Amino acid sequence: MGKSAASQKAPGKVSHRLVAQSLVDISIDVSPEPEGDKIELRYNVAVDEPVQIEEHQYFFTCHLTVGKRAPDDEEDFVSVSATYACILRHSLSNSGDVISAAKRYAATSIWGAFSGLFAIISHQMRTSFPPLPPTPAAVDATGDPSLAPSEDDNIKHVESDI
Repeated sequence: MGKSAASQKAPGKVSHRLVAQSLVDISIDVSPEPEGDKIELRYNVAVDEPVQIEEHQYFFTCHLTVGKRAPDDEEDFVSVSATYACILRHSLSNSGDVISAAKRYAATSIWGAFSGLFAIISHQMRTSFPPLPPTPAAVDATGDPSLAPSEDDNIKHVESDI
């Protein structure tokens, strides 16, 4: 008897999925609000370089920050930052494909989890943040490895020139 249709892969089809996502760090910083009417809202999403931990499995971290600042200031007077640890299963070993998939998950699944967390935090802090957009405008790649293995570890870093 042949394989079921659900277990067969189409030839040449690339499959990937996020198999784990966990909040591992959160930071809330609050300072007195500066005087003036103009306030800038900013947000940033970035993923570290995925690290292969098993065949077709990659670990990466995703950093998200939302903050408000006065236009002339370099520091936010209020910000919420979070880091998520994630495991991605990807059928290819091409570093560019793996990083692109990590960025797509950062813009969808991880951003969605963070947006919900951020809404609760900003409401309970009684800060006036507008709702976050459904997806971020961009996801950056930090270029930093997600793990810093020792020489004894059997972990391969995925390099990228993106």
